[in-house]
Amino acid sequence: MRGFEDFKAYVDGRFNAVEKRMDGLERRMESLEKRIDVVYSVVSSIKTDVGKMMKELLEKAYERGKD
Repeated sequence: MRGFEDFKAYVDGRFNAVEKRMDGLERRMESLEKRIDVVYSVVSSIKTDVGKMMKELLEKAYERGKD
C-alpha cells in the first residue's frame, strides 16, 4: 500500500508545482495587461495631439491660401 501513498504524494506535489506556476503566470499576465493599458493611453494621447496639430496646420495653410 506504500506505493500508492508515494504515488499520491508525487501527484499532489506535481499539482502544487503546476498551481504555483499558474499563479506566477497569472501575475505576469496582470502586469502585462497594466502595461498594455498604459501604452494604449499614451498612443491615444499622441493620436489626439497629432490630430490637433494637423488641424492647426491645415487651418493656417487655408488662411494663407485666401490671400
